[in-house]
Amino acid sequence: MDYVYDIETYPNIFSVVFANKEHKKLWMFEVSDRKDESAQLRKFLTKLYKDKATMVGFNNIGFDYPVIHFFLSHKDCTYQDIYAYAMDLIETMKDDRFGKIIPEHKHFIRQMDLYKIKHYDNVSKATSLKLLEFNMRSNVIEDLPFGVGLTLSDSQKDVLLKYNQRDVLETLKFYEHCKGDIELRSVLQKEWGLDFTNASDAKIGNDYFVKCLEDVAPNACYVTSGGRKRPRQTIRDEINLGECILPYVKFEMPEFNAILDWLKKQTITETKGVFSDIPEHELGEVAKYARMVEKKQKLKVEGVADRDTAKELRKQMKVDGLSDSEIESLRDKVCGTPIQSEIDKFKETYPMGWVDRQVLKSGKTSYYFVWRIAESLNVVIDGLEYVFGLGGIHASRESVTYVADKDRMIMDIDVASMYPNLFISNNVFPDHLGQTFCTIYKDLYEKRKTYPKGTAQNLAIKLALNSVYGRTNDKYSVFYDPKATMTITINGQLSLCMLTEMLMKEFPNIEFIQNNTDGETFVADRKDYDRIWEVIRQWESITGLQMEDALYSKMAIRDVNNYLAVYENSGKIKLNGAYEHRIGHIDGEGLDFHQNQSMVVIKQAAVENIVNNTPIEKTIKGCKNPFDFCGRTKVPRSSRLVTVDEEGIEYEEQNICRYYIATDGKQLVKIMPPLKDGDPDRRLSINSGQKVLTCNNIRDFSFADVDYDYYIEEAKKMVDNVGWKVV
Repeated sequence: MDYVYDIETYPNIFSVVFANKEHKKLWMFEVSDRKDESAQLRKFLTKLYKDKATMVGFNNIGFDYPVIHFFLSHKDCTYQDIYAYAMDLIETMKDDRFGKIIPEHKHFIRQMDLYKIKHYDNVSKATSLKLLEFNMRSNVIEDLPFGVGLTLSDSQKDVLLKYNQRDVLETLKFYEHCKGDIELRSVLQKEWGLDFTNASDAKIGNDYFVKCLEDVAPNACYVTSGGRKRPRQTIRDEINLGECILPYVKFEMPEFNAILDWLKKQTITETKGVFSDIPEHELGEVAKYARMVEKKQKLKVEGVADRDTAKELRKQMKVDGLSDSEIESLRDKVCGTPIQSEIDKFKETYPMGWVDRQVLKSGKTSYYFVWRIAESLNVVIDGLEYVFGLGGIHASRESVTYVADKDRMIMDIDVASMYPNLFISNNVFPDHLGQTFCTIYKDLYEKRKTYPKGTAQNLAIKLALNSVYGRTNDKYSVFYDPKATMTITINGQLSLCMLTEMLMKEFPNIEFIQNNTDGETFVADRKDYDRIWEVIRQWESITGLQMEDALYSKMAIRDVNNYLAVYENSGKIKLNGAYEHRIGHIDGEGLDFHQNQSMVVIKQAAVENIVNNTPIEKTIKGCKNPFDFCGRTKVPRSSRLVTVDEEGIEYEEQNICRYYIATDGKQLVKIMPPLKDGDPDRRLSINSGQKVLTCNNIRDFSFADVDYDYYIEEAKKMVDNVGWKVV
């Protein structure tokens, strides 16, 4: 049975609260200077141990359980001892987040950590319980009521206990949202004997693949030396990209050939940043077709005239009748000339750079060394920039909406399981794992088809198939071989470019809209649908990959990462990036709990307008869900959050704050400590220029106060960003 719990520690109180949905009951324990329920708490924990129960928390493996473990390991410990240990734990984690974590095999009571299951210990997904409360649309969002380290009065202890209780109930609510994740891990443990209780999805995929490899080839993934187990890996001092490119990759178009030739000539020593900020002279033929940007650096000068002399010389420069060469000579005396040694130094790094002189109306002159770079490896074809990178190819029209009609279709094609099939079809593997790697990969790919979609087994194998590519570039992984990474990413991009070229050659009036990692979207004649698939089949036979397609009735694009599309047959809407507003992450769609779900009514109104021509004002004013209007902000404990009225009076707000834009409210301001001693605090306005009202208790929200004009204007901006007419 699962018991959700949370602890609080202060100098003169330690509290623990447990909740269990089946019992519909709370258990509260206090160890403080006014009450000692240590014995009762130990008895309760002993019962959990005997019942083989699971304690469920949020970041409990990192903090709550080590404190509980300390309590259980020290029979006579006091609340002061517990507080001292908790503070030491926090300090230790600042330098070493694993420093005092108790290994799971030493846990007295089994632990389940929702924080780790959802992989919120990953920096890019880091999420606190308070942010979850906002995204779960809790009626009340309450921050820690007292500063850390404060000695509490009895009345403050009562407030803390209520806060502790609320945190447990919110964790219980999130636990219910995680039931699918928990069930997945339970099924896999029963079927495959692997304990995935606190594993992220990525770790499940990795560990299952490793298990399959080791079942076939024991010790293939790890080597034990000195009593320590470490991963086998292929470490490379350099990678010749020409050796990574598969024989079938060929082009006729000069743009793509330039990219292919450039890649073949590259030898890299690391995989990060290899396709960015490339100077013009290193691009070769690619520079003819790439979008370039100019960079410049002001040059120091020598031979500048003193102030009085410069004044006289400027007067002479204004005399009519002076030749251009005479004026130039006078200007050099006034402003000096760039230092040649500095120019030579720049020329060594950027041999195609040049000196640019800028003359102001005042007659003053500045000299700059200018050079061109490609911020990314790219070529531009028919006005569409194709960007190549470690994450895959990207290209997109911007600020435009396409609508299909009876003659023209919007066709989207995607490679089925692109990275797994690139490994399998082309016999690519980390060198230290050998051919067995591809054998296991193919077996898993086929095995997944035997499990119905939506089952735990199907999902686990999907995770295994998808996790491997990224792990080949992970220096801590058993799959680490950066050459395998580059082989997959480069050939994936070039393979898609081959299809792009084949379609362009066969259908001159095709217009490409997007290329995005594993697929592409284009506008073409409906009558050519079958012929397009003939070309795709030809490409499939060359690459060993398989395509899937979909037709859109409409596609509205802000940029490559932010767009929406309406499926032609079903009317289902595909939302991406800024236009995703659906709450609840189901089958890979909708906003997940770590993502910002602020003011979703703006997105709803924009999407309704773009898709159905519904007036923006109608959607926003017709919305009766207060949560859809709410935003949130978070400031660290080192900063403060205040609202400021028209008279400049500040009102302290909690550090995690829910609010909405109001017609008659206050300014919301983040106050940060100064960068240097003696400087004033730094102030940053939240939703600058707008008035807000806070509603950490949703009962404080009032539709009568909503500034509808703000929400309407923001939605209009989103619609304008895709070039669609606002109705």
